[in-house]
Amino acid sequence: MSHKKYIKLNDLVTTFENDGVFIRSNTNGVGIKTEPMIMTILAFFATPKSKEDFETEYGTEASPLMNELIESGLLVEENLQNETPAFFGFFSGLDVHRRMLADRERLSKYREAIFKTVKQGDIVVDAGAGTGILSIYSAQAGASKVYALDNSEMSSFIPRLVAENGYEDIIEVIHGDFGDVVLPEKADLIVTETFGFWVIDEGALPDLKKCAENNLKEGGVIIPNKFSLYLAPVVKELDNLTSVFRDRHDKVKMECLAQEAEIQSSVNKLESVDIGKEIKVGTYNILNSEDLIIESEVTVEEPCEALCAYFTLHLAEGTDLSNAPGLPTTSWKQATLPLQLKSSTNKLHLTITHAPENKRAISLDITGDVQKNVRIS
Repeated sequence: MSHKKYIKLNDLVTTFENDGVFIRSNTNGVGIKTEPMIMTILAFFATPKSKEDFETEYGTEASPLMNELIESGLLVEENLQNETPAFFGFFSGLDVHRRMLADRERLSKYREAIFKTVKQGDIVVDAGAGTGILSIYSAQAGASKVYALDNSEMSSFIPRLVAENGYEDIIEVIHGDFGDVVLPEKADLIVTETFGFWVIDEGALPDLKKCAENNLKEGGVIIPNKFSLYLAPVVKELDNLTSVFRDRHDKVKMECLAQEAEIQSSVNKLESVDIGKEIKVGTYNILNSEDLIIESEVTVEEPCEALCAYFTLHLAEGTDLSNAPGLPTTSWKQATLPLQLKSSTNKLHLTITHAPENKRAISLDITGDVQKNVRIS
């Protein structure tokens, strides 16, 4: 009988959605969408345990759940816990790109900005190219040379897509982290879409700044060049924040998971009628945000159970892309932050930084009339 021991990856991030939870490891590029119950099993494997240990605790009938975690890569042999394959492996799967390519609002705004900005004969860098769609837009707009930089396995598909569209002589694909690549010539423009639910939570801004320092001409342009962050109180009742853990028809107790859900963002699709007065946190320059620590004073003028976090990317003059409630739906939807505010006027001090345990998540520290820390990822 095997006594091989397994342990959960140490950088797991959980996103609570309407139809379950999405658990992923950004540094290992793996994840699954599953039922909340499986988080209890991950907690069991916080320290090394064998399959026999698991079956003693949960019974042999639960073995398929353990196997699901092993197959997904979230549960690994104990000697592999600290291995960290490239983050960009997460973006190598077609399913991720299927969702992004289906986001017409996102792509139409980027295409509009590229055609406004790229001049005939420009040299363009597509930082984090993914499928290469923005590289192709840049070639269509008149670029004489486009460098498509990507560190995922998807980079092996880009040349085929480029050939399908007849741009083999213009678009050159380079497999590598765009923060490390040094090109043989400086570019007139960098275009990138490497942003999370509240822009900075993918953690790509430090790499973007290095890419600009290495490869952008003096006076060169970045799409987007700025972003704005917003909050708004959620005035509708949301049933997916903690009720899935506390109001269970099967009477299984999950208070430990409910407490975890109270400090993590969830993903929702909200409408303008679902939120109260918009609060602008601020507008920030893309290249001045790599070590971002945002300090902001805000006032929430309605009682609520949660805040909605959304953004605007300023792509070009007159062209903005926003995931605000009420606007055309994007693949980002909106991040919802559990925060109970009982007063009609709530003065809050926000400190926004990268989470120390995971640079691809945001730590939002709230003080003032209430005190709380929430993770956005």
